[in-house]
Amino acid sequence: MSIPVLARSRLGDPDVALSALENGQADAIVLSRPSLADPAFPNKVANGEAERIRPCIACNIGCIGRCLETRQHESCAANPRACFEASHPPKTSKAPKKIAIVGGGAGGMQAAITGVECGHTVELFEKTDCLGGELNSAGAHEFKQDIHRLRDWFIAELKEKNVPVHLNTEFTAELCKQGGYDLVIVASGASPVVPKSIPGIEKAITAVELLETEKDPGESVIVVGGGMVGCETAVDLAKKGKKVAMVEMLPAVLSAEFVTQQHKMMLLDMIEAYGIELYNDYKVIEILDDGVEIEVANKMLTLAPDGSIASSLKAGDRKTLHADTVVLSIGLRPNPTITQELTDLGVQVIEVGSAIRNGNVIDATHGAYEAIYGLE
Repeated sequence: MSIPVLARSRLGDPDVALSALENGQADAIVLSRPSLADPAFPNKVANGEAERIRPCIACNIGCIGRCLETRQHESCAANPRACFEASHPPKTSKAPKKIAIVGGGAGGMQAAITGVECGHTVELFEKTDCLGGELNSAGAHEFKQDIHRLRDWFIAELKEKNVPVHLNTEFTAELCKQGGYDLVIVASGASPVVPKSIPGIEKAITAVELLETEKDPGESVIVVGGGMVGCETAVDLAKKGKKVAMVEMLPAVLSAEFVTQQHKMMLLDMIEAYGIELYNDYKVIEILDDGVEIEVANKMLTLAPDGSIASSLKAGDRKTLHADTVVLSIGLRPNPTITQELTDLGVQVIEVGSAIRNGNVIDATHGAYEAIYGLE
């Protein structure tokens, strides 16, 4: 071509961008969303520090979604300072604190990094044997590897900033007293909802368990819950050749939470393309050895335009679906914390992320950043 070709649309991998230039596929690279995630992207490449680039995770929630759909101030889920540079200039605390951070997920790691940047003394406590929290399962899908890239960036930054990290260590009131901390940031995350009121619930596994253990679910799977996690899990399984059905209590999947239009359109197209069976407006009555018993949740008789009955299904009607494995994806609830116990000791405590309520990456990173940045 005789005119310059500028390649864009989240070309945030320096190696891919370089390959496009070297192979003559583009004359220049335009950075948009990757510049929100890391404004220093070009300088880090130029200085041979490409591995330190904070990755864009393509969530669209912080940038396009906030700007166009929720009418909020645009920003970035990976970089909470993005588009707030004027109101949040770099600062050093006038009264540095000794801070314990409980939880090694996105919120906890962001709090630790921001704490060091603001001049505080920080230690991070994680009760499992690895960092990442909910990022570990969220990035387990083949098409969501950028989540793991962000996790790895957080871990590398903690090492770069010499943050003491205590794995396999559950933070207790006694540890708090021994450490003499001025402030505790509780970023203890959330765990899957597993309703004991549903008979046979112990026969099912959660989407988090499936993703973290890579357990083989067999050839046929029923995913209960049509939120973003449920839909992504169903698509991932279908891409691997599994026969998948989804059960959602609401009239439509992806309707109980904010999902950006880009992701919603993509997931709905993939659900159709991979032949995933949808059972909307159904609730689970019982988990069976080989499937589930489901019941119509709210539907009344459906009439055709001429007044005839188009569907005789109505609330209370039941049917049985068969599968090798039932996967639960019906939400998360905050893990129990020791906030009250620490408060009773006179220690200042701030909860962030899913420790307050179930959210996503942007809730965790922004909440943690603001909690630390707001300190004197």
